[in-house]
Amino acid sequence: MELQGNILELLDPETRTFKSPNTGEDVEYTSRVLLLDCSTYNRFGDPIENIVPITFTGRCAEGLEAFPKGSEVKVTVTPKGWCVERNGEKRYGVTMRGFSVSLVNPAAQQNNAPRY
Repeated sequence: MELQGNILELLDPETRTFKSPNTGEDVEYTSRVLLLDCSTYNRFGDPIENIVPITFTGRCAEGLEAFPKGSEVKVTVTPKGWCVERNGEKRYGVTMRGFSVSLVNPAAQQNNAPRY
């Protein structure tokens, strides 16, 4: 699945540590969140805000800084649904996991960022 929009912000990398269920060893992974502005307008010309946080991990998170803020990009994503139960109440959500980023119109961009 692909999402298209403008890069609103690229958050700093975040490193987390967890225990491997197979070996019990500490495993470290780094993730980075890209805020993609997929906003549009309704038929009356009113803006419809749609800011999508996309999480990149591992090798997919490398090289994201090559895309400047405001660039129009296509991002390949996979949605991942989740459920958390707190105080007897279930909450559901979706996390978007990003895999690749490419410029929509490289000739129109001032900075020719590479495709990953």
